[in-house]
Amino acid sequence: MSSLVIVEDDKRFSVVLRKMLQQYGHNIDAFFYCANDFLNYIKKTDHYPDLCIFDLELPDKSGVEIVTEIHEYLDYFNILILTSFSDEDKVFEAIKAGASGYILKQELPYKLKDSIIEVIEGGVVIEPILANKFINYFKTFETINHKENDIIFEASENEVLLYLIQGFTYKEIASFTDRTPRNIKYMLSKIYKKLGVKSKVEAISEAIKLGLVEI
Repeated sequence: MSSLVIVEDDKRFSVVLRKMLQQYGHNIDAFFYCANDFLNYIKKTDHYPDLCIFDLELPDKSGVEIVTEIHEYLDYFNILILTSFSDEDKVFEAIKAGASGYILKQELPYKLKDSIIEVIEGGVVIEPILANKFINYFKTFETINHKENDIIFEASENEVLLYLIQGFTYKEIASFTDRTPRNIKYMLSKIYKKLGVKSKVEAISEAIKLGLVEI
């Protein structure tokens, strides 16, 4: 059973969300209507939840600001964004900052359950159109010569990173490579350590800049 924290300013919607999460068997550790209360809680608590779910647009802070502040304080934190509209630019910036994905609120009945599992297991939840946006973003990076860095990736690690860039989930990558999702998670933890990063986007960005993978 997973522990969750919710940050949602729409009180009517929050009731629906909590009922759905409880129906899926999750524990809700805390609920907040504004970002600052949530951030204060995270900085003081000794028990971090498995996942935080929050609205992209809260009254006091944007989703990008929240994600940035969290990752300044914690090395790793699972974050799933909810939004009422498909604002690609804002979602893109939030995921660049370290969020693990997003769901449109109108699609919650179809995607919430699986998305929570995927993010907690270390996956990324994004739509193909946003995955393409990330590919174009990564293509803008200038790479340095391989000889100028001492990080060595195994062929299997390169393969996993390339699938991750294309927006595939851990389960999909595991299927493509004849591995288990746990194996993929372990491989990515090794990649993060090698690159000295804290999020998936940072890992991909750094690997491309160093010329360790090509797209």
